[in-house]
Parts: sequence; C-alpha cells; structure tokens
Amino acid sequence: GDEVNREIINGLARAGVGTAEYVDSNKLSAISELTVRQVEIASQASFLSRFDIQWGSSNNGIEAPYGKETVFADRRTLIYYLTKDEAPSEVRVTALVGGLTEIEYAVPQAVFKTLSNQDLIPKMAAREAIRDLEEGRSILSLSEDDNSGNGEITNEIIRIGVKYQITSSETTFVAIDNQGW
Repeated sequence: GDEVNREIINGLARAGVGTAEYVDSNKLSAISELTVRQVEIASQASFLSRFDIQWGSSNNGIEAPYGKETVFADRRTLIYYLTKDEAPSEVRVTALVGGLTEIEYAVPQAVFKTLSNQDLIPKMAAREAIRDLEEGRSILSLSEDDNSGNGEITNEIIRIGVKYQITSSETTFVAIDNQGW
C-alpha cells in the first residue's frame, strides 16, 4: 500500500537476510510479477557465498554492513569500510561462486580514494554502520559481556553520529536560522 512504513519492511528484510518489494496501489497488477521475482530469488542458489574482504594491513576501520549477506545474481550489494587513517593499500575479496568454486579478486589501487567526513559516501557508510549497531549486527553486539557492550554500542553510535553529522537513536541535531532573526 501507499502508507506502508518502508523502514520497518526493509528492517524485516535485512533481519531475515532477504529483500523487499513494494507495490503502488495504482498498479496492483504488478503484484504477480513481483511475487514471481521474489520466488525466483528465494529458489536460486546463491551467486556468491562465504565471501570475505581483507582490507590490507588496515584493521582499525569499520566495515558496514557487518554481517556480509549472501550475494544473489542481479542484486546490488554495497559494503563500506570507514578507516580512521588513510585508505587501505590493498583490498582482496574471496568467495565461493555457486557454492563450488573459490575465487579471489584484488581490487585495483586506482579505485581507492580518501574522502572527507563531509562527502556523501562516508556519510552513507556511517549511516550503515550506525544501523548495524542499532540492530545488533555489529562486532560490538557479539561481545561476551552484554552490560558493557550496550555502553560501548551507545558510545560508538554517538561517536560516529557526531563525526559524520548523522541523526540516530542516540544523536540529534538542531538547525538554527540566523538570517531571519
């Protein structure tokens, strides 16, 4: 429907490692097409599974989303890496293709670029990292000590939110118009 809360639906899809489709109420005839597409996705063997990304010698960054999903054919997957320093010197991706053949791919150095905190891509990465923290899908969520982990998670959400100027469950920003006073 037109009034569905897309954030809740997308959250449910992420939690179930699935996808979501939306149908405009003016185009109800599209339901069968979208249903077929969802069944095809659910029945296909994964395209890439057990994939891992090695971010060179840099291990002081944040990968988001943290829990890498299985990648299906014809589906886009974005994985961000926020570094505290400079871009990694090398990135290597390994995965199983179709559950049978292992591949390894070295990302060319030419695609690496250090961006400022105010650029769009670092903000998108920060938003995804905060979402992981809020939904319990981060490395901090796997902490043995649940009591201290919650404090660490809250502090990390605040640190990332303030650094990248992103609102979250723990951060709020107020804008003041100084021109019209």
